Amino acid sequence: MDIVYASNDLYARHLAVSMISLFDRNQQAEEITVYVLSVGITEESRQKLQKIADQYHRNLELLDLADIRGRFDYEIDTRGFDVSAMSRLFIGTLLPRTVKRVLYLDCDTVVVQSIGKLWNLDLKGHVAGAVMEPTIYQVVKQEIGLEEQDPYFNSGVLLIDLERWRADGAEKRLLDFYGSKNGSLFACDQDTINGALKGEILPMTPRYNFFTNYRYFSYEELCKHGPSYRQVEKRQFCLAKKYPVIIHYMGDERPWIAGNLNHYRRAYEKYLAMTPWKGAKKQAGKRVYMLLYHGMDYLTVVCPALRWEISRRLGMKVVDARKQGGKAAKAAGTVAGTAAGTAGIKSGKEGEKIMVDLDVVKQHCRIDTDFSGDDALLTLYTGAAERYVQTWTRRTLYENQSSPGYADDQDPILLNDDVKAAMLLLIGHWYANRESVAIGQTVAEVPFAVEALLQPYRIYGV
Repeated sequence: MDIVYASNDLYARHLAVSMISLFDRNQQAEEITVYVLSVGITEESRQKLQKIADQYHRNLELLDLADIRGRFDYEIDTRGFDVSAMSRLFIGTLLPRTVKRVLYLDCDTVVVQSIGKLWNLDLKGHVAGAVMEPTIYQVVKQEIGLEEQDPYFNSGVLLIDLERWRADGAEKRLLDFYGSKNGSLFACDQDTINGALKGEILPMTPRYNFFTNYRYFSYEELCKHGPSYRQVEKRQFCLAKKYPVIIHYMGDERPWIAGNLNHYRRAYEKYLAMTPWKGAKKQAGKRVYMLLYHGMDYLTVVCPALRWEISRRLGMKVVDARKQGGKAAKAAGTVAGTAAGTAGIKSGKEGEKIMVDLDVVKQHCRIDTDFSGDDALLTLYTGAAERYVQTWTRRTLYENQSSPGYADDQDPILLNDDVKAAMLLLIGHWYANRESVAIGQTVAEVPFAVEALLQPYRIYGV
C-alpha cells in the first residue's frame, strides 16, 4: 500500500498519530510505504517520524516541497489555509511513476480498523474515490460550478487511481481550474478537486472518512441539507457512527485541545501515547468554549434547525468576509497589500491607524507574511481587539505618550507588551475559530489569558 500525507511542522505530531494508527491497525499488510509531502518539517520531527516507521518496519519517504507556491504559474490565495494542503494537487508528478494507486490521508485522521477493503476498492473507472460532505455551504458549491443536487466530496481521504490521474492529465486540469478562479477558492484544494473532477469521483461509504461532528446529525438531516447524500445508505451511515474505519476530526472539538469532549478523542489519545510526542501538552485556553461547543452538539440532536440557523447567521458572514478579502487583495495586488501591512492599514474610522503591525499579526496566526488574502479580515479583527481592550479596561488606548489626547487623559493605557499580547491572543483566537468548511460554528469564548493580561490595567467601579 502506498499512503500519502501532506504536512507542515506544526502538524507533525498529528501526522505521527495518524501514521502509527495506520501501521498498528494494518500489521497484516505485506508492505506499506508512506510518502509525506513536507512543507517545512524540521529535522527533529523527521527523525521522530522515521523512528515510528522503523518501529513497524515500514518505508517512509519525505518529499521536501519548500517552494510549493513556485509550482503555480499564477499567484495563489489559500484564504488562510496552510499552503501545504495544495501539495496534493501535484501527487501525480511528485510520486514515482511506479506508484499506480495511492491513498491520501489528512493528518487529522486516525485509522481504527484495517484499510485492506478500502485499498482494494473497485473505483469502477473513476479517477478517485471520496466521501461526500453534504453540509458544505451552497454558495461554495455554486462558486465551483456545482448544482444543489451534485455531490461535494471531502478531500481528507482520497483513493486515487494514479495511472488514470496521469493519463487524463488531472494535474493540469486542476491547475487550470484553480487558475480560472484567480487562484482563490474558499476551500482551496478541496474546492479545486470537486470543481475540476466533477463526475469523476466515486462516492465511498462514510466509514472510510467519518467526520466526528457528524455523530450528532441524523441521516435525514444530512440528506435534507445535501440531497445527493441519498446515495449513501442509511445503514452505512449508522455503521460509520459506531464502527468507523477512518476517523476524521472535523469541527472545533479537536482532541488536542484541552477540555474537548469529542466522543472519538480516545483513539487519538491512545496513539499519541505511542509516538515520540507522548505527553505533549494540549492546546490551552478553550475549556469553556469546548464545553459550550459540546452542549451545542447535543442540542443539534434535538433541534438541528438551531445549528443551521447559527451557521446561516454567523458562518456565512465569515464566508463572505473571506471571499471579499481575497478579491480585495487580488485587486490591490501583492505589492500594495504588503505595503499596506507595513505602513499600518486603516480600519473602521478613516485615518484610524491599526496599532499592531499586520506582519506581526500574521506571524502570530502562523500565516505566511506574503499571503494577503485575509488581510481585510485580520485588519477587522485587529481593530476589534483594540476596541475590546478599551471597553474591558474602561480606558482609552494610546500607541505612545506622544499620541494625540494622551497628555490630557487622566487614565490612559499605553500599547505595552501586555496589551499587545492580549490583542494578539484575541486576534489569533477569532481567526482560528472562524467558520470551517463543514459546519457553522458558535462564537467562541475569549481566552482566559486575555483578561489575565489586562486585569492590572482595568478600572473598576461605576
